Amino acid sequence: MAGLKAFGTSLADGKGLAESIAAGKAAAGSEPGWSGARATMVSARTDQVSHYGLTAAQTTLYREATGSLLADFPSAAQQTARQAVINEAGPGLGGHVAELIERSASSRDDSDLRLIGAFNEQTQGALGSAQKKVTGRS
Repeated sequence: MAGLKAFGTSLADGKGLAESIAAGKAAAGSEPGWSGARATMVSARTDQVSHYGLTAAQTTLYREATGSLLADFPSAAQQTARQAVINEAGPGLGGHVAELIERSASSRDDSDLRLIGAFNEQTQGALGSAQKKVTGRS
């Protein structure tokens, strides 16, 4: 808890991300302590955005990007999750969606995530309607 508190207090005091991470690590007392605090923060943040309508691949990218941000480096898991989002949405749109998700992970502004969720809902609704017309099912 000390690592989480120090990290949050540092951010609230206007310190940068790197300084806040350093404060969290110092307060956690060890790398395993900081890793546990980081995992708790990532889970809490992912839970906060879980109702926005992101796909499973988009949620995974958000979780991995948030974890990478707090670890001071992009992870291989983030790169894999990014590619899954690109594959899911297609090469033209997927890169933009991935960029918005990664940008959201580095800020407290969830507006891009909400827009992606609304887009997903509209796209899935349109695909579902088209499928019903093709198959004659309602």
